[in-house]
Amino acid sequence: MLHKKLINNLFLKEMKGFTRTISILLFIFLTSIVALAQFDSDNQNGGKRDEPLPQNIKETLAKQRIEDEKKEHQKLLDKGNKAVKMSEDLKKSFAKNNKLTTKDKDNLKDLEKLLKNIRKDLGGGDDEGEEEKPISMATAINVLADTTANLYQEIKKTSRYTISAVAIKSSNSILSILNFLRFGK
Repeated sequence: MLHKKLINNLFLKEMKGFTRTISILLFIFLTSIVALAQFDSDNQNGGKRDEPLPQNIKETLAKQRIEDEKKEHQKLLDKGNKAVKMSEDLKKSFAKNNKLTTKDKDNLKDLEKLLKNIRKDLGGGDDEGEEEKPISMATAINVLADTTANLYQEIKKTSRYTISAVAIKSSNSILSILNFLRFGK
């Protein structure tokens, strides 16, 4: 008899634990269904909220967008300044050595990447026009430095709201000169 009572007590304790576990799992299951129903409802609305955003949130988002645009424009100016320095360094190195060193050729690759990035930031694409090819390497280096300086000045004139066709054309000209310096074409 004592043995039966012990077994019944153990069985009741196990059943309470089992019931508690089932209850927790049922609760998780039901909340998951509610969350999925809400998610599905949001997706049917295109993920848009039914109520408009409060004015202070709209203002905060607008300020953040303006700050992001200012940062992007400053990055563009920094890239332009770096391109000018790189082209001036190439000009000095060429004047000193009367040829392009291996380091200069690596710098030409880096300058090309930088200018493609600048052109992309300006909104330009791979618009390869018929550019007049320089006569010599020395002429190409001088034109590279001058055109890069002109590009930087043009970028400085623009605001974050404008797209400069002159700057895009300058970047394309510089890329053509870099192509001539790297490959002779």
